[in-house]
Amino acid sequence: MKVAAGKLAIRAINQYRRRDVLAYLGLRYYLDNTAARSDRWAREVAPSLVIRRAGPSYFVVQHFKDIGAQGNVIHRDIFVPSPNEALAEAALIEACSTAGPAFQGDSRVFSYLFPSTDESNGIFQNYMLGLRARHQAIAEACKQSPNAEVLFLDVQSFYPSVSTSVARDAWLRACERSTLPKPFVELGVRILSDYSTVLAKTKTKTKTGIEGGLLTGPMFSHLVANLILREVDERLKTGPAQYFRYVDDMTLVGDRRQVEESTNLINQRLEVLGLNVHGKESAKSISVTAAEWLESEHDYSHERSGLSWMTLIGDVKRLILLHPEVADTLAASLAREDFRLPLPDYTAAVGERGFAMRMRDLMKSRWFQARVRPLSVAHILEQARLLRHRYTKEAKTLTEQLLQASNFQSKRLLPRLRYRLGRLAYLAESERLGKLGTEVSTISGMQFQSAICCAIASGQVDEVIRMGANAAQAVAQPLKLTTRPALTLITDELAQPSDRYALAVFQLNGVDVIRDGFQQHLVACNN
Repeated sequence: MKVAAGKLAIRAINQYRRRDVLAYLGLRYYLDNTAARSDRWAREVAPSLVIRRAGPSYFVVQHFKDIGAQGNVIHRDIFVPSPNEALAEAALIEACSTAGPAFQGDSRVFSYLFPSTDESNGIFQNYMLGLRARHQAIAEACKQSPNAEVLFLDVQSFYPSVSTSVARDAWLRACERSTLPKPFVELGVRILSDYSTVLAKTKTKTKTGIEGGLLTGPMFSHLVANLILREVDERLKTGPAQYFRYVDDMTLVGDRRQVEESTNLINQRLEVLGLNVHGKESAKSISVTAAEWLESEHDYSHERSGLSWMTLIGDVKRLILLHPEVADTLAASLAREDFRLPLPDYTAAVGERGFAMRMRDLMKSRWFQARVRPLSVAHILEQARLLRHRYTKEAKTLTEQLLQASNFQSKRLLPRLRYRLGRLAYLAESERLGKLGTEVSTISGMQFQSAICCAIASGQVDEVIRMGANAAQAVAQPLKLTTRPALTLITDELAQPSDRYALAVFQLNGVDVIRDGFQQHLVACNN
């Protein structure tokens, strides 16, 4: 009989499955060890193993970042921690969350918030909760000062530009003002030392010539990043302008004098840390009036109708949980209408005693009874059709607006279009999805989504392989549920390390990639 995973193991799994497929699989294999699933292992054994290890253990993955001026793909190196370190991180961050106010963010900081004691959705709260809270706070500030200026500032290359000494000092200052147990203090110091070792080997330097102190990828980096900017937060929380921060994205609300004074204070504080913000000429430095900003007040509101992506996925899960015998019929029905919804496999769970008890308790709830009463294959198909139509219509409208949008309007509209295209990757008919991908290809900041839509629609995956692992993962799951093969011109001799990793992601998802397949496909069609 399998031992249930502890809260910290589940947090680590849920956090890293959204980050990288290999990090997720590594944790899953690691947690096949019954002992490793326990919270005691995460709190005691995993940290000790990290502290005593011979050297750093990170897997470097290239994720798509941007398209360069020459059309070349720019990658971001993601440093995936070992499964053992991921568990140790989960325990370390949990310990920090209960070690006093030294690790708690200011009320004007909304990034990487600690979860509540009983949460298991991730090592940190879901990022959307922080984004929505910040958005609401800015809205209140704009309503209080309708004639104010709103200025967006962004720190340049924040993680790569932080020095090891700055990161270590920020960590130790917080530890000294907290009740964090000594083993966890030592664990934090060891992890930061390993970051420095890795970055020294990759010759990653700050602008002052000192090796960078934070890796992009591990969750502990995010905690330390908040600590590094703590002095900026403390100084700016009392004005002159109202101040709001999410990671390295800062927003100021106030009259012109207040905003200028606060900007100067930010620059002064960041200079001490060896950092600086993007200049006024940058597209990331945006200034609008409070009245203009308030046009975006409801951008993060939940979908107003009763139907949403979350309700659809929730109903799919509930139908299969209650009636596992209809799973094959549902899968076939969805495929016939060119939907690509992955269906969870609850076959093993249905036979477990714990599952039966949970279902028995849920069936007592009026809410649950109301949700499951109309469930059927026909009901799921109708919801999927309605969402397909709505998201397609909204994506078309957003595309038209973005083609003539200002910098601020683009900042607002891009996340909304990306969200809809992300859902349409599973919902839109293949032909329509390909057309949408082509239509957004000329919009700055949409190259990633354009390539994904076109690859799913056509099966031709050269561009997403060049983009890296995150693009491959976004394509692999929906493409697996189509009848189209994955085709590529890339050969072993020409493939870069990032190409080979992206190809591996397809294999891990059960998608075979046919090398030189596009040419073979054309020959077959011509014959």
